[in-house]
Amino acid sequence: MIVFNITRNFFFILCVLIGLSSNAQNLNSRFEVSFQDNFKGDIVSLKLGKCGLLKNKILTSREIGFAGIIITFFEPNKISVSENGEIILEKKCNINLKKDIKFSLKLNNRKEILRINLNNGKYIGLNKDKDTFELRQLTVPFEYE
Repeated sequence: MIVFNITRNFFFILCVLIGLSSNAQNLNSRFEVSFQDNFKGDIVSLKLGKCGLLKNKILTSREIGFAGIIITFFEPNKISVSENGEIILEKKCNINLKKDIKFSLKLNNRKEILRINLNNGKYIGLNKDKDTFELRQLTVPFEYE
């Protein structure tokens, strides 16, 4: 009985530490990219610098103005791509955060390049505006209802 209680307590503490660790990782994100509004079955690709993250992904925005894709860059060089809250890709990418970050985008086979200065905010929203991307950049996270 004592061994069972110790094991159960150890498991509980381990779960708490894992939860704290994942929350700490979220707090250490350097920037975040969200695909947001006006996508309707559009085909999207994205490279940050030389690092390919999305290729020919079909996006459709929901009524809340969010297409379900968030890309998060963590120190020192880890990027995760999540779709509807589930991680679909994790990889290491070397990105120089002291310079503008080059976003190579493709929207329905139309190429576009955006340069992002993180001094303007680490939360980046990409909306579709006709046949181009519209950039929103904030210092606080986007809220979706």
